[in-house]
Amino acid sequence: MRALHQLFGALVEAWSEVKVQRARVVLSLVGVVAAVAAMSTVIALGDLVVQSSKEMTEAMDGRATTLHVTASKSGSDAGDSPAAPAPAPSSSDTDPAAEDGQSPTAVPDPVGDAMATVADRLSIPYWARVENGGVTLDEIWQSRQTGEFRGHPVVEPELGWQDPLVRAVDPAYDIIYRIKPLRGRWVEDADADQRLTPVVINAAMWDCLGRAPIDERPIVLHSSDSDAQFRVVGVVSAKTPYEPPVMYAAYSAWANVRASASPGRSDEPDRSSVEMLVWVGPDQVDEARQIVPRALASVLGPGWEGTASGGDRDGMDSGALGQIRTVIMVIGGIVVFLGALGLLNVAIVTVRQRVREIGIRRALGASAGRVFFAVFMESVVATFLAGVLGVAVAILVVRFLPLESMGIILQDKPAFPLGAACDGLAISTGIGALYGRRELLEAMPPYQFGGSMVEVVTMEGTTYMPPPERFEAGTQPVAEAVGMGAAADYLTDVGMERVAEHEHRLAERLLAGIADIPGVRVLGPDEAVDRTGTVAFAVEGVHPHDVGQVLDMAGVAVRTGHHCAQPIHRHFGVRSSTRASLGPYNTADDVDAFLNALTDVRPYFGVEG
Repeated sequence: MRALHQLFGALVEAWSEVKVQRARVVLSLVGVVAAVAAMSTVIALGDLVVQSSKEMTEAMDGRATTLHVTASKSGSDAGDSPAAPAPAPSSSDTDPAAEDGQSPTAVPDPVGDAMATVADRLSIPYWARVENGGVTLDEIWQSRQTGEFRGHPVVEPELGWQDPLVRAVDPAYDIIYRIKPLRGRWVEDADADQRLTPVVINAAMWDCLGRAPIDERPIVLHSSDSDAQFRVVGVVSAKTPYEPPVMYAAYSAWANVRASASPGRSDEPDRSSVEMLVWVGPDQVDEARQIVPRALASVLGPGWEGTASGGDRDGMDSGALGQIRTVIMVIGGIVVFLGALGLLNVAIVTVRQRVREIGIRRALGASAGRVFFAVFMESVVATFLAGVLGVAVAILVVRFLPLESMGIILQDKPAFPLGAACDGLAISTGIGALYGRRELLEAMPPYQFGGSMVEVVTMEGTTYMPPPERFEAGTQPVAEAVGMGAAADYLTDVGMERVAEHEHRLAERLLAGIADIPGVRVLGPDEAVDRTGTVAFAVEGVHPHDVGQVLDMAGVAVRTGHHCAQPIHRHFGVRSSTRASLGPYNTADDVDAFLNALTDVRPYFGVEG
């Protein structure tokens, strides 16, 4: 609960800062909005291209993981008929109202019935029989002669005039092949009960019929070779510009048409090799390829064999489409990188402008982690808002782009690809790290100096720490800078002459006391003449860090180390030293406490005087 409270408080604080610094925030985030919009647009177009390519492939070859299943008789039974159909009456009635009359007699189909049983047992939702045939239509021949169909100009197809291909299918065929009617509806199982057989034609055949409206007046077509009649109930897109005229009929309805073409037949042509399409999930395709044929043969009985093939295109499609998306992501990444460079420059300027503000927070007691988290959350809030705006811009751009003219044709066109929107928001609020090869970093000179990036200093030169320490010249003295300003105001009020006089008296007391302690040597002048109240000293036989530890335990604060003055230490013959500094806030009692603690240093470590 406490963590949630702190997080909520940080968010409120960040939002307040964003509102206060509106001009700076807008300036900082213009690049973010542009980069996110460009990245989201590119990713969205990539997703739409991938989806369009997938839909086109599925329209031509069926959905991935679709099995092609067949059943056939084996041995001496191969020539036997699987069923004896009941002949269905034909009709020459052209009035659509005649559909309400007597229904044709259904033609038995043991293979289809067996597949329906298998699909029910195995919970297969989408399967379809497919049978190709042909028919001669009087209207096609008449339109070719007159150049029009019922007053509508006809368009000769790319492959020339020809009788349509009849494709008898089950209703699930449109799902497997992504068929979406442009006009009207798709075929239904109930179509077998109609006297005028309902059919769906493709766009190529619709052009042959002059694109006559099917909703205003039913289009009835007559077959000259089978004496059958068809009523157009829907129009679908052609799969390719060169697709011939195609007429889709419900499988059972087409069986009735075939039976009606030869009344009095005692048997039906062998239909044991009719193709069946079975669409299963990607994780089920391998199992279904083995189980479905066996189950189908088992239902049909002795002498039957089942086979299944296909269903392995999903992996190939995923690989090719994945490569397309990878290329799109690389292009988008370049766009974001270019936008990030501009944002980085603005961020550097922004941080420098807020040095005093951050220093005040530190001076008032805010921890470094708290200051970092506050600045971090401010950036997250601001960039999230910029990300939302960038995604909104991308949505508008994609919405008004002429996708079809760009070759992106979609059936299931989304409002905007969700993945692109999520990627854009993630990019806007992301963080990063700067990487450099070690050998190159070692060859680069430092761009800032001081602090822990120095290794050795001599009068002749300076060596630096290896990377990454070489480029880390310490933190910005933010709190120190703010404190320095306050100290300057304080000293001005007190008076620098009074401060100098006070420090001089304390320095005399300090130097005199150190002179009386055995084994302690002052580095530099041992008199308070022309010097400040800062005194460096060395304790014989004790390392300065140990000296500082003992004094710290006595409540005395000193500085130990090189003090950024290695050459002067080398001059005095020591590696480092301890330094005591006096200020206007120190008193004579402070000096005495320091001298008493310093007297105990050597005895503490057992060093003899």
